[in-house]
Amino acid sequence: LHTTSSWLDLVEPQILEIVESKLSVISTCEELAYPWRRNPEAAKRIDEAARKNGVVVLGTGVNPGFVLDTMVLTLTSVCISIDRVEAWRIVDASKRRLPLQRKIGSGMSVEEFRSAVQKGRMGHVGLRESFDMIADCLGWSFNYVRESLEPVVASETIETEFFKIKPGQVIGISQSIGGFVDGFEKLKLNLQMYLNAKNPRDAVKIEGVPSLEFEVKNGIPGDEATVAIIVNMIPRVLSAEPGLKTMKDLKLPFAWLKEF
Repeated sequence: LHTTSSWLDLVEPQILEIVESKLSVISTCEELAYPWRRNPEAAKRIDEAARKNGVVVLGTGVNPGFVLDTMVLTLTSVCISIDRVEAWRIVDASKRRLPLQRKIGSGMSVEEFRSAVQKGRMGHVGLRESFDMIADCLGWSFNYVRESLEPVVASETIETEFFKIKPGQVIGISQSIGGFVDGFEKLKLNLQMYLNAKNPRDAVKIEGVPSLEFEVKNGIPGDEATVAIIVNMIPRVLSAEPGLKTMKDLKLPFAWLKEF
């Protein structure tokens, strides 16, 4: 079980070292969850090394890995046709650990936030990977893709275990990605993660036959769910054919409650 970084360029040497020791890997690296579009060369190297050594590599987690991709795709299994898909993950980050509160820019000025965005190390990693997985599974291509990442700003003083935020400072992120066909937004994923978020939830809306709306009130707890999914995928990984896999490639996941 590998949990060191979100960025594939940083973890690839670590993954290859493990694979060359002939061990399978389940990693929480967000960019590894579906790397075939954005990081095809790294994905090919990892896949070839895994096949050569007879092991499996999987990137997963609560998001990416479940909420905005696997859960969405599972719901589409009862649809005859689909016109549009939109999903939301809204997280109250005030209840989460320090690294996450820091990662979403808590306490920054808006100018500091925008500077960090320009440097490419701000915001949720993995939203594009979830988007690409859904699009590939449904066979959708787009005329263009629009991504946005904006700060959520405090309108009043907010205090958590780790931060005391003044009005005007950043308390989190509002991030989205949408795919358009002839001006129509066919697929959209939304992530809002900020301190004291109102109405936290995970939700999916599918327009098609039949149309569906699904919601997890209060949202799936990120820390516990991440631990759960990487452990619960162990038997799926050990029974898979060698190579770099994604959640769409493996057998139906469910809780692994075996006692030892």
